[in-house]
Amino acid sequence: MIPVHLQPIANHLWQSTLFAGLAGLITLALRQNAARTRYWLWLAASVKFLVPFSILVMAGSQFGRQAAPDPTAPQFTFVIEQVSQPFGAPVRGTIFPAPQPKFVSLIPAVLGTVWAIGFVFVVSTWWRRSQSIGAALRGATPLGLPLGIPVMSSTAILEPGVFGVWRPVLLLPEGITSQLTAPELEAILAHELCHVRRRDNLAAIAHMAVESLFWFHPLVWWLGARLMEEREHACDEEVLRSGSEPRVYAQGILKICELYLASPLPCASGVTGSNLKKRIEAIMSNRVVVRLNFIRKFALTVAGVAVLAAPIMVGIMNAPAIRAQSGQSEHPAFEVASVKLAAPAPGGRARSSMRGGPGTADPDRIIFTNVTLTSVLLRAYGVKPYQVSGPGWMGSDRYDITAKIPEGVTKQQVNLMLQRLLADRFHLALHHETKELQGYELVQGKGGLKLKRSTDAGPDVEPTEAPKTDANGFPQLAAPGLVIMEGVRGKAVVSFLTAKAQPLSALTELLSKEFRLPVADKTGLTGKFDFTLEFAPEAPGALPSENPEESAAQNLTGAVPRQLGLKLEPKKIPVDILIIDRADKVPTEN
Repeated sequence: MIPVHLQPIANHLWQSTLFAGLAGLITLALRQNAARTRYWLWLAASVKFLVPFSILVMAGSQFGRQAAPDPTAPQFTFVIEQVSQPFGAPVRGTIFPAPQPKFVSLIPAVLGTVWAIGFVFVVSTWWRRSQSIGAALRGATPLGLPLGIPVMSSTAILEPGVFGVWRPVLLLPEGITSQLTAPELEAILAHELCHVRRRDNLAAIAHMAVESLFWFHPLVWWLGARLMEEREHACDEEVLRSGSEPRVYAQGILKICELYLASPLPCASGVTGSNLKKRIEAIMSNRVVVRLNFIRKFALTVAGVAVLAAPIMVGIMNAPAIRAQSGQSEHPAFEVASVKLAAPAPGGRARSSMRGGPGTADPDRIIFTNVTLTSVLLRAYGVKPYQVSGPGWMGSDRYDITAKIPEGVTKQQVNLMLQRLLADRFHLALHHETKELQGYELVQGKGGLKLKRSTDAGPDVEPTEAPKTDANGFPQLAAPGLVIMEGVRGKAVVSFLTAKAQPLSALTELLSKEFRLPVADKTGLTGKFDFTLEFAPEAPGALPSENPEESAAQNLTGAVPRQLGLKLEPKKIPVDILIIDRADKVPTEN
């Protein structure tokens, strides 16, 4: 198990490695084409190490929809997330390290120290080598060659090379004009000018940054070798295409290898880089380079667009969750909040209550007494108990929470404040996962619907006092809403529900709460309905009753088909689960 601290880095390395592997497969298919095409593919694989896909995901989230995230959202985004981030699901909440043994918690510090040592070593190595080039440039004398860039002659034993990015300088070893014939020198100079036109030094510096940051990954060094190889092949092809004689050009390279040393820096484009034997063979064969046809150009374009579009689409499809993650620290906060362990109740039993907030008789504060951390989390995130996976103590340890709410705050904003309170005081950290749980699908029964379509289009109104009941014990509502009241039928305690102008989502919400299992609406019915329902307390996970002559005091699984004409079918339901990574038993001081 990779520590939470290191999961983003591990995911980035995996993505970059996978990207480089795909680039390698494409270069195999293009081995008969121009070297410059393969060079750009390897360069893209190198630059990917500097560009985490998370940046593209965040960019996509800026264009995403504003609706609340759906746990049954399109599965292709879930697949992309799982493939691209195998070392941890995207965190959607405040990020804190999960509680781990001490020796595990030391791993990030140890690895960070090792990385820093390697980084300093690699950078200092590049720096020392650059000093030798700087010394050669300072001691060089100008040559009057009309090549469009400054040409200098140095007494240092270096091969011909182009140094610098924005103001490149061609540095030639002293006496090279007497060692090479005119055609040989012309071919060598054409090679160096090709590096200038292609801005190869800039690309080389970018890959040096990759090697410095990811020195521990063997792939980046292998990529460096491929870049240098294709860079030199690309310039060789350009020189031969311009009309240079292959034998003369190869002879000039061999003379330089015999007389001079190679450049000490990969960001200095020389003439003797890469596998010399393969280069000479390629130059002498002077094979005809196959041009990219339309199909291959189109395939490369589609592959490039897909690589960029996939993380952007993930960001668009998961925009609300990503914004929630990035904006967690910007959640509104309570003006004052007190969080403490609840005092033991006499006899071991104490009532739990959650009072106050907008829309209540005490709108400017909340008072939670003897509550569990799980119950607060359920309210803060608007989820059900089966959607939370965490340590058992979260459902048993008790706390008292009192907080002052700023004026004009909505219920939704209070929930965001609770999320921030849990993160600040309990160091709560969580992430989302989609899992399939046993539940029910609500479908239409064969005997016909017993629901009445509502004609009342007014807003829902919460009763300010207990509503009256009719002769059968059902609450009477004057305005749209849903009310449940307890009563007695014979010797049994039952619940009487009245729904006025309610969508079926209100019913599935009730069923899910009673069953403590997910319930999905598969009826295909839209609009709002009026209905009543009488039921006995439900045993979680109970199967529907098969006895149609059962008394009126049925459990829900029997009452729903008989009284509403709907049917509950046991099914596996995909559910968004909150996985608790960390939560402190003892909250921080007030």
